[in-house]
Amino acid sequence: MAMCAALLCGAAFAQPTPGGTIITTTGKISADNASIHADNLAYTTAQAATSVVSIYGVQLDYETPDLNAPAGTTADYTFSFENYSNDAAADSIRVELGARSYGAGAGTTAQWSAQIDDNEPFVSGLTWANSGTADAAAGGDYVTAALGASQRATYTIRITSAPDATDGATMTASLQIQTLSSPVSMYVGYNGNGYGGLAMAQRTAGLPGTAELITTTVNGATISVVKAAAVTSPAQYQALGGGAAAAVPGARITYTITYGNAGASPALGVSIVDSLPAQTTYRPGTITTSKFGAMTDAADADECEYNGVARTITCDIGDIAAGETGRTIQYEASID
Repeated sequence: MAMCAALLCGAAFAQPTPGGTIITTTGKISADNASIHADNLAYTTAQAATSVVSIYGVQLDYETPDLNAPAGTTADYTFSFENYSNDAAADSIRVELGARSYGAGAGTTAQWSAQIDDNEPFVSGLTWANSGTADAAAGGDYVTAALGASQRATYTIRITSAPDATDGATMTASLQIQTLSSPVSMYVGYNGNGYGGLAMAQRTAGLPGTAELITTTVNGATISVVKAAAVTSPAQYQALGGGAAAAVPGARITYTITYGNAGASPALGVSIVDSLPAQTTYRPGTITTSKFGAMTDAADADECEYNGVARTITCDIGDIAAGETGRTIQYEASID
């Protein structure tokens, strides 16, 4: 998410004239009643030319939101930024990860690590300046990028949690992008265009109240799902003395999928896809959910659909809140 100062919101950012450009004017003089020496017919302001001053600044324009990950695994945070300088020479941009802070249950904090790579996806860690290794110093660390005017870079920070961390544990650290050059400019010109960037751009995609921080939560969302089947034999079969739950041809099977999130954080963008078993036929119009009510079979505005070609029932659940359990999806099929 790009940062926007109140002064510049709504202003169109323009490609600036390169620093050091010499702006000169030329002209001619004439008169109806005067003799003008030939050497003075044309003039230029080269002797008092205007040299465009270099400006500097950075802008963040993409960030991964905060992530959850099981203990001992990784969470990758990708972010992109642009050098809003007009200097032809490469500018030094510092990418800085602040001191780490741990929540309760973080386990052995020395087993947490933070690596950085100038790639997306993460390939291999660069060397941090303070630690001299691929793992950032716990008290804060940085790497330096050399970017030319209007050049964009994408980096990935990989956070690895301790294997003995417990559910709900967190590790946080600030993320800042800073130009090491000056003067830093972010302003609107007389032409109405915006120029320059921030001296220091901070992360904005974090959790509410901690926007400047990267927050990694251990096992923040723990989804459970169980599928059960209940068979009902045909009424006429039962009238002949057959069992009510006998799985005979023509019997109805009611499938119940029970799901929930027992974790400490919301599960985001959840989707459930269930395949219809072989030797069964879907009974149209039988999809119901405890959260959304009765569903249609069509791929329409409601949350579920039946795909007759793929023989699947798909329900886009959306977010499941922490501690939200016991939700169900039901549908029926008949035995061929």
